[in-house]
Amino acid sequence: AGVTADEVVHHGGGTPRPPAGEWDRCSGEIPAATALAEVRTHDRQIRNCYERRLRDNPLLQGTMALSLMINGDGSVSGVRTTGTLHDRDFSTCVRAEAMRMHFPRVTGGPCTQVAVPFSFTPEN
Repeated sequence: AGVTADEVVHHGGGTPRPPAGEWDRCSGEIPAATALAEVRTHDRQIRNCYERRLRDNPLLQGTMALSLMINGDGSVSGVRTTGTLHDRDFSTCVRAEAMRMHFPRVTGGPCTQVAVPFSFTPEN
């Protein structure tokens, strides 16, 4: 299955953030390249989530934005998935994997947010 994680969009430090209560209080930062490197260490597991769902739906494809709220100590405290790939089991699997990620300490605030876009397509 083709999976790409192209870039990290950093939310915090005055840049636009997704609204919703506790996520709004994040104002810290971590380097975007460092965040992407951590997410990429989990590419295989995220790809496995997708490939398992392909067995039930061989036409499953689309995009997903993986949004993470990262605590000051680098642990993940919140995960959201949005996009065009609407599959509950896939999203649940990805969110569980994202909670295993660990980032460097956040600077400049109590937490930060990152969003990583993915694209998923079945390969023949």
